[in-house]
Amino acid sequence: MSIISLIRTRIIGQRQPLTSVRRSGSTIGWCRLTVEAAARAARYAAFEAVLGPGDLLILGHHADDQVETVVMNMLRGSERPGLQGMPSDRVVGQASLVRPFLKVERARLIAYAESHGLEWIEDPSNARVQHDRNFLRHDVLPTLDQRFLGWRRRIKTALARDESFGQAVDEAVSRDLEVCLDGLGLRVDRLIKHSHARQRMILRRFLGERCPQQPSGRAIDEFLDQLQSSKARGRAELLVGDWTLDSDRGWIFLVSQKDAPLWLPEQWQGERFRRSGRLLLCQHSVRGGLQKPISQYRMSAMHLGLKIQRGHHQDVRELLRAAGIPRWLRERLPVVMEGESVVMVPAVLPWLEYPLVGDIGASSPSDAGWGLSLMMTGPPS
Repeated sequence: MSIISLIRTRIIGQRQPLTSVRRSGSTIGWCRLTVEAAARAARYAAFEAVLGPGDLLILGHHADDQVETVVMNMLRGSERPGLQGMPSDRVVGQASLVRPFLKVERARLIAYAESHGLEWIEDPSNARVQHDRNFLRHDVLPTLDQRFLGWRRRIKTALARDESFGQAVDEAVSRDLEVCLDGLGLRVDRLIKHSHARQRMILRRFLGERCPQQPSGRAIDEFLDQLQSSKARGRAELLVGDWTLDSDRGWIFLVSQKDAPLWLPEQWQGERFRRSGRLLLCQHSVRGGLQKPISQYRMSAMHLGLKIQRGHHQDVRELLRAAGIPRWLRERLPVVMEGESVVMVPAVLPWLEYPLVGDIGASSPSDAGWGLSLMMTGPPS
């Protein structure tokens, strides 16, 4: 009988409510996962889907589970210093998760359950030693118990020490990150003032708070090397699953590759302000602007080959690059079109103070016309 059938039989027999969710899959983003990792990811995805604000999820992981987790993390390798176990509490989706038994051994829990007539269900899959954690539990750790008496207690003591140390490091890294952040992204000049080790930790925290996936330490090192390479001139790029860590013009941004272009429906309705995602657009008066209101033109997404006539034809993307607008942003901006001609490239604050107006449809330099400015209201991630 499957674990689901066992649980359903027991719960229904006790006339208790039961919600079951079926999940499957072996990938997250670009990464193929082991069966254990895929099951864990699917399990937590189900938790997030079911739990709501204010809900509390209580898990029964105990001290022996914690020791197994520490050993598993040691064998896998970790970028964080010190021993790594399961947190006693954390956020899961909109709810809270707690593990109240992490300092209680399995034997004590079983003894308590037996003395109070409590019943529990053993997952049959826990006996399959082809899974890494089960192999550790049944074949490796008992051997260590025989050879190194008290090693589990020493592991737990070391874990408590490293968790305390890790908390202090996390607080320091949070302060470093706060200093390096400036509005939309990370300031490169502030980041590189720190040692290489601290740069790595700042980037990891920056990614960890915004991105569900983490790159390897080697990938981060290569990104930092590119960042300070005179040949790269401050340009660096790191792909992290569906995300890109992009450095350009003294800034580092994390950009989702699934983001839609930052452009509007084709027709502007004439309002002065308009919000589109993380863009705030403002129609205003400007000398030498367009003769007609923006509502009488067409909005188009940025794409290769767009040119604007200003005395002669100029490449729009090159104009934006010369203005210092970051690569991820200039590739997603809208432009104002009349027919097949670009008549205006909006101002992009704080990089481009005034819109770039073409010769077609422009008022004279001394006369007031219509302009369009854009301002980012949040980071790209």
